[in-house]
Amino acid sequence: AAAGALLLTPGLLWAAAGRDAAAAKEAPGVYLARVRGRVATSLNAPEVDGLPRVVNHDGTLAALRIIGDDDGNGLFMLLTGPRSVGKSLMLQKLAKELVQKQRRVVYIDARQYGPDLTRGIIAAVVVDPTFFEKMQKLASGPALKRMLAMASELVRVIPGSQVHSTVISGVLKAASEAVDEALAPASPPRLHDVLDTFIAACTRDGEYPVIFIDEANEAFQAAQGDTAAAARVRAELNLFTRITKQGREASIVLATSEHGLPFRLRALGYNTDHISKTVVAEEVPPAVMKDELMRMWGCGEHLATALLSMYGGHVLHASAAVRELAASTAPASMEGIAALGSLASAPALCLGDDTLAAAGVPVPERPEMRERVTAALRALVEAGSVPLDSEKDKVAEIISLANAGCVIPRAAAASGVPPDAWLARTPSGKEPKHILVPSSHIMRLLIASEVFPPPPA
Repeated sequence: AAAGALLLTPGLLWAAAGRDAAAAKEAPGVYLARVRGRVATSLNAPEVDGLPRVVNHDGTLAALRIIGDDDGNGLFMLLTGPRSVGKSLMLQKLAKELVQKQRRVVYIDARQYGPDLTRGIIAAVVVDPTFFEKMQKLASGPALKRMLAMASELVRVIPGSQVHSTVISGVLKAASEAVDEALAPASPPRLHDVLDTFIAACTRDGEYPVIFIDEANEAFQAAQGDTAAAARVRAELNLFTRITKQGREASIVLATSEHGLPFRLRALGYNTDHISKTVVAEEVPPAVMKDELMRMWGCGEHLATALLSMYGGHVLHASAAVRELAASTAPASMEGIAALGSLASAPALCLGDDTLAAAGVPVPERPEMRERVTAALRALVEAGSVPLDSEKDKVAEIISLANAGCVIPRAAAASGVPPDAWLARTPSGKEPKHILVPSSHIMRLLIASEVFPPPPA
């Protein structure tokens, strides 16, 4: 109950700032304005390796860098973790590193392309005219040749400095529509045609192909009952399995903050056992975060401790709290939850009909399932993890679909999971191969406020 009250008690951050300001012999407003300025400077200051200070990247990048080695060929990886902990930044940094290791990297932001991965791949490679020309020569099929030619013409007439993926994306969308119309009833380019051509061009250049799909949850969606979309997702994922695990022709990383994605893919008929490695991007460790708060942000002991207690190692949420507190016209009544936005609703979503329906729980079974979910949520607060007999555990699925928890395989690269979590026994008395953990430190507090509400005043 005490943990759950942290984010819901008015004035805790303001009181901490007041004590620090008194120690520094400053007015609280002056103190907070100074800290806020330091925060802005710190967030914009890159570290030596080029990554912003908001990212805890050492363990994650170390796990991902296997893609640059020969024994990393053919990997199909899942990169997951809380929102806004730097997954995209790390992928972009890794892409630059891999160029030095004879890797040809395609980075696709699925927020931009959605399920149209064909367009995403073309937009990523068209800005290298020499390589793209090789793809054109190797392409087969009129639809693909036509789209590649139109993309190539775009780059030819626009100065290189003005070529931007969003511009290319828009033109390629029009090109795709033109191809559909011009070649009807022939099919537009298929993903496997583009991938086979891309891989062949890489092979001819002596490069190994690597594909990053960021926000992969946006690429692999199918509404309930949409059998055509479900078939498309299965076909694309089976294609990825063929070129990674089976053929070792390329390596692929799916990055997502949607912890329910593996469950959704299984529901669409894909065997997620083909995903060979899971990497969990972590928040900043407590000791490092405390140093960041005091040394870089200029927080005093009291505000640093309060921010760390509420937001753990999530730098962006902690910085939002400082910003909200400094700008508030009523800071003495501000609650820590004010800096979290829609994240705060996740624990309640675990018990909602929409989430239970998405998990396929029949209406008559929902009261009992809510009791089981509540028991698991309580265990997440009290023990920090729940050992599972199966990665397909229905309670874990519901909590993951609500993004309140994350299922982690024992073999995952997840430095933030305490070793003791693997010592517990599953309901059947076995050593766990998978555990369920809160999706973040903040989420553990939010869950506590949901399942251990404070007594009414």
